[in-house]
Amino acid sequence: MKAVIEQVEQRLREGHPSQLHGQSLSIEKICDAAVAGDTLARQVIIELGHHLGQAIAIMVNLFNPEKF
Repeated sequence: MKAVIEQVEQRLREGHPSQLHGQSLSIEKICDAAVAGDTLARQVIIELGHHLGQAIAIMVNLFNPEKF
């Protein structure tokens, strides 16, 4: 989950508003912030879910035995 933390760090450096400013980041803190309604944390987690969904869809299509 290093990539998630790096994504949040980058957006914080870019000045995105978040309750995570000034905190040492962890997945737990990012998830807690998302649950509390932090827009930045929620957006990063939504994007993570989107990318995971795409990866799963690719794997399903790649290993679909009916395709061959």
